[in-house]
Amino acid sequence: MTDIKKQSDLLLDSLCKENDIPKELILELFKSAKNHSYENLTQGARKKNYTDLIEFYIKKD
Repeated sequence: MTDIKKQSDLLLDSLCKENDIPKELILELFKSAKNHSYENLTQGARKKNYTDLIEFYIKKD
């Protein structure tokens, strides 16, 4: 594992622990965001879509 990848994982772990969010949830959100690229949307529409995704996965738990 590269040094940057290790640092990224440590940061993600600490943020998840600090905010009491399951790491699996965040990884799934990242995966969903990558699969559903929002390049053609405005910044406001993109934020709304990410907020909707977060709310969906929070309700799922």
